[in-house]
Amino acid sequence: MQHFRPRRIGALAFLLAAVLAGIGWWFEGQPVAGIPDAPTAKLRCVSYAPFQGWQTPADPQLMIPPAQMEADLRYLAERFDCVRTYSTAHGQDAIPRLAQKLGLKVIVGAWIGREADRNARELQEVIELANAYPDTVRALVIGNETLLRQEQPPEALAAMMNHARQATKVPVTYADVWEFWMRNPQLAEAADFVTIHILPYWEDDPIGIDHAVDHIANILSIVQGKFPNKKLLIGETGWPSEGRMREAARPSPANQARFIRGFVNLADAKGIDYNVIEAFDQSWKRAQEGTVGGYWGLYDTARQAKFPFIGPAGGDAFWRERLAVSLALAALPVLYALRRGRRFSTAEWLAFAFAATAAGCVVVVQARFVAITSVTPRDWGFGIAGIALSLATAWTLLRHAARGALFWRYAGDGYRAAPLRDVLGWPRHFWAVSFTPSLWLGVLHGAAVVAATAIALALVFDPRYRDFPTVAFLIPTVGFLAAGGRLAPGRTEERWLAWLLAAAALVGGVREGFENWQAWGWTVTCLVLAWPWLGLRRRA
Repeated sequence: MQHFRPRRIGALAFLLAAVLAGIGWWFEGQPVAGIPDAPTAKLRCVSYAPFQGWQTPADPQLMIPPAQMEADLRYLAERFDCVRTYSTAHGQDAIPRLAQKLGLKVIVGAWIGREADRNARELQEVIELANAYPDTVRALVIGNETLLRQEQPPEALAAMMNHARQATKVPVTYADVWEFWMRNPQLAEAADFVTIHILPYWEDDPIGIDHAVDHIANILSIVQGKFPNKKLLIGETGWPSEGRMREAARPSPANQARFIRGFVNLADAKGIDYNVIEAFDQSWKRAQEGTVGGYWGLYDTARQAKFPFIGPAGGDAFWRERLAVSLALAALPVLYALRRGRRFSTAEWLAFAFAATAAGCVVVVQARFVAITSVTPRDWGFGIAGIALSLATAWTLLRHAARGALFWRYAGDGYRAAPLRDVLGWPRHFWAVSFTPSLWLGVLHGAAVVAATAIALALVFDPRYRDFPTVAFLIPTVGFLAAGGRLAPGRTEERWLAWLLAAAALVGGVREGFENWQAWGWTVTCLVLAWPWLGLRRRA
């Protein structure tokens, strides 16, 4: 019975930590307050790209089965009156025929780029579709952001639009970011109406969600003042549900719902025709635009709606499952400590239980981050390696704590992380040097600092489409800090690497702007991770 009291205190400490974790995950699952309802449960038009899984428009041999597109259009017909396409390639010329059966209208797009043969083919095919389905095709869009990509001059686009206008009886337009219409107003003479793209997240000066709808209203007034005699169509607007922040613009499911609903209310009040982007998440875009590129859909890749247009929105639908996995991971070190029957004080048991539970929650959040950001085998490899580093670090530090070397009472050099030179030299002396706890801690801390430095440098030199992987380094950062940053005496390489990490993190944070709390969370994480090495002195 001598271990009964310590075990009871440990079990109660873990129960308290589990309750607090449950409350936190429950809040994650609740709908977000303050999101207005859309004026109607059915919106006007949505961009539709039919690619699923590994399908990509970069594959010239790809032909999408009509049945796949018909299933998609059936989903969309429940929530939209119209779809906008961007090309007739890969079997997309079947979309007007399929849409006609479902009562959907189609804004048919011709993809205009550098290749003259493809341009001619696309132009001819959209003309044929407009003539074959005049009651289904609402308009033709001859070129999408071609000026932005600098693939054709405005004169060539005007000539193509004039040709389409003469060959069909449906309205013809060109679509581009609003600024390019302002720079090339002569295009309006060849267009029946002006189609502009307004994407607050992608503006050169990104707009946060609090001001995104107001930004749309401001741009509309500017463009209407430039083209007072032309009807306007907002051909693309939307908000991503996942990805990195750009200044104050943060992607999230709740912010996506807030923007779409708020924008639709604005468009309805002003009588503006619109098309939102986009119907389904497109994984292939992540190769071009990073994580955020794949998460503009109002449906996910599994064809599940992310939010309703009316009613509660936001919240994590899988919070219960995440809570269960978090507590299962946290229970392992707690059971280990209970089995050893350590005579910890109540405060020590609370610290241990809370640390184990927090580590379990962080690993679950990290796994979600890896699932969201990984698309290639390389992405998955690095992501899984990061999870393994977090698990190994958490288990090692908690195991040492369960043996009596609690965070604020580390005893002896046996629990100090070995210097980087010893870690790097161990493989060369595999048979002669034992793999001690000190060496293992050195491996974990060294791997975290080296990986963080590489990522911090990448965020300095090529930041636009890179995410901030703060959660992947939280456990090594907080774990070694809580352990007192106990490192064995270091050498020059540790100090240089730590200063490089700190400098890169600070440069990246300043450049991202002080409103980008994701960037500054990453910066602080890097600084704390580097801290144990910043003050190391040379060995005597």
